[in-house]
Amino acid sequence: MSEEEKGKMCGVEIEFPVLCHVKVITEKREGMQTAIENILNKLELSVKVVLGNSSATGKYLTYNFSFMADSKEIMNQVDTEIRDIDGVKMVM
Repeated sequence: MSEEEKGKMCGVEIEFPVLCHVKVITEKREGMQTAIENILNKLELSVKVVLGNSSATGKYLTYNFSFMADSKEIMNQVDTEIRDIDGVKMVM
């Protein structure tokens, strides 16, 4: 396996490609799902973003999606760009 196909995250070696499952916690705002989808489309990731749960007070929503990552760089890029959306509170 080439060095490009290996990576370490949190001390654990990862072999690429790897399926990544992502949960995004956001403030309840109009257009959040579209904003997430636009970032993923810009990164040429054709994935379905699904609305998840809302908080007890309805102030926060979760969105879920999965994508196949070919490298640690794309994993980091998805994380960084989703976190930069105004209203995103957490990416897991």
